Amino acid sequence: MTKFTVKLRYLRHSPRKLRPYFAALRHQPLPEALNKISVVNSDTARFITQLLRSGEAAGKSKELSPDELEISQIYATDGPRIKRVRANARGRANHYEKKMAHLVIELEATQDKAKLTSRKETNGTEN
Repeated sequence: MTKFTVKLRYLRHSPRKLRPYFAALRHQPLPEALNKISVVNSDTARFITQLLRSGEAAGKSKELSPDELEISQIYATDGPRIKRVRANARGRANHYEKKMAHLVIELEATQDKAKLTSRKETNGTEN
């Protein structure tokens, strides 16, 4: 079974803002996921589209068409945080963190599943 991972690391976007989009894309064929996310007008959708296109290119390099690919997993993990200080009243300072994320998509070829099931069926009938 052909399975591969595509990553977009050190993304200057909070993982919490990325996660709501994942439920709609999980276990979807790649072209359908691209169509779904292209309708959404946000920075998050732009990052996810970038990663899906990267997965499409990776599939082509492995001689798989985009129609054969399915999103098996999609998730965002915390990346490093950039610590910053903002001036406050009375000479004090407020500390805050700018969050980063690592966006990961695992794609697998659906055609391989069909081949495996057809092999099992033919093996069962020959015996």
